[in-house]
Amino acid sequence: MIISFVSRGVAADISSMTRYLLPILALFLIFAVSAQATQQMTCAYCRKLIDSGEYVKVEGKYFHKNHFLCAYCDRPISDKRYYMLGGQYYDSSCYYNAILPKCAYCNTPIDGNYIESNGRKYHKECYDGHIALRCGLCGGIITGNYLVDDWGNKYHAEHEKNERQCRYCGRFISESTSDGGKTYSDGRAVCGICLKTAVNDKDAAERIISETADKLAAYGIKIDVDKIKLKLVDSRQMGKINTDMGDKAQGTTRFEQSSYYFGLFKERRLTIYILNGMPREEFIATAAHELMHAWLYQNAPLKMDAMLTEGSCSFASWLVLQEDQTPEAEHLRKKLYNETMPVYGEGLRRVMDWVHKNDVNSWLDYLKKNEQPPW
Repeated sequence: MIISFVSRGVAADISSMTRYLLPILALFLIFAVSAQATQQMTCAYCRKLIDSGEYVKVEGKYFHKNHFLCAYCDRPISDKRYYMLGGQYYDSSCYYNAILPKCAYCNTPIDGNYIESNGRKYHKECYDGHIALRCGLCGGIITGNYLVDDWGNKYHAEHEKNERQCRYCGRFISESTSDGGKTYSDGRAVCGICLKTAVNDKDAAERIISETADKLAAYGIKIDVDKIKLKLVDSRQMGKINTDMGDKAQGTTRFEQSSYYFGLFKERRLTIYILNGMPREEFIATAAHELMHAWLYQNAPLKMDAMLTEGSCSFASWLVLQEDQTPEAEHLRKKLYNETMPVYGEGLRRVMDWVHKNDVNSWLDYLKKNEQPPW
């Protein structure tokens, strides 16, 4: 955004011409009769001697009365006021209606300072009231650097330091940008939009787990969810279960194995812990990630490289989300791909690249036989 200034043509009036006898610019008209002159005068327009009739004097120049012309309409300037811009003279009508820039909002002449934005000029009041970029949180005009979330909301950069953002969608929490929101008892800030689909009910969570397992099965990742126990927990409980990630973890899968009769019989138990209160799409992505962990426990070497493990589980989330074209799913895909923790973000990108060069079945076959990544 550029704040620009335009030079205003200075007008003069015959009735008060002495006011304008200044060293800077003297813009006025003198109509006189040449017979009264004591010196020879040459018309600045036609270069001929002014020896009779009325003449006009402008800034030390002389014109026959009919030769002092408006640079726009090429007609004699006959009114008492005229304007000069860029060395050209204009009558009042042409200056205001044809020469002055027009406001791109109200389409009326701009006589004075203006604001230019994206190649268009505006009255300051028109720009501030109707065009200026405004913060979605406080409503103030935005100048300089600003933040844009994945939903197109724009904010002053300083809000990032002191305002709550939704843990899941990243919106700043306010009535105008997110339909309000709340902070859970475990400290998670969740906006009103994400609250609308938040999963808190065990039955609803189990249905999502089953639906997600069906989607993974379509890619050859078959998991018997009846053999998996699901528990919904808050972030404090999750931090105790997953000591590596702490309360940043959204899901954790626990694998336990017991042996009986000197190892002749083995019992395997899988428990998936998922945070309660997550919006539906986030819950689905987390469920897919944890179900892939369950598949790996049942089908792959137990001591697999962490980047291969977590990258593969994040890729399972990607597979489940890839056909969902909602803004929420797009936001989650972006979060998955740009994750800064290497075992998750870099792991996903490497798995995606390998699968792109091969295929999903080759990826699953590789996981069944190898502890180290193929890259």
